[in-house]
Amino acid sequence: MVVGLVGTILPALPGLILMLAGILIYGWHVGYSVLGYNFLLTMVLLTGVGTFIDILGSIVGAKKYGASKLSLFTMLVGLVFGFFSMGLAGIIIGPVIAVVFTEMFKGKTLNDALKVTLGIALGFLSGIAFRFFIGVAMIISFALKIILIYFSV
Repeated sequence: MVVGLVGTILPALPGLILMLAGILIYGWHVGYSVLGYNFLLTMVLLTGVGTFIDILGSIVGAKKYGASKLSLFTMLVGLVFGFFSMGLAGIIIGPVIAVVFTEMFKGKTLNDALKVTLGIALGFLSGIAFRFFIGVAMIISFALKIILIYFSV
């Protein structure tokens, strides 16, 4: 669950999916009926909604500021390359450089390219915040569920 929560902030890890996997592994270990099927369904739905809103936030932020599909693609390439070449700082630096150069290559001014980059960054950060919020909600729900299971008589 902790690795999953870290994964909600770091784009290289599928945080919510890792958290759901942890819950499902625990359910497999103790029996899914112990956790309750409604609880498990809620966790699956939270994972799906969190992932969908994250992707949607990035796309809406990018489109609002005029980003092209190519910029979105190069942002992802920059994110991966930046992470593996510069570590955590590369998660920010890589996509920014990739989008600015892509937009300038397409004929936009530096100022316009920076606006597009800002839009993508705002959408991306809002997605991270939403994923993190969902992740915290999942951890709290899971912890409360475990407490209720083991301390109820």
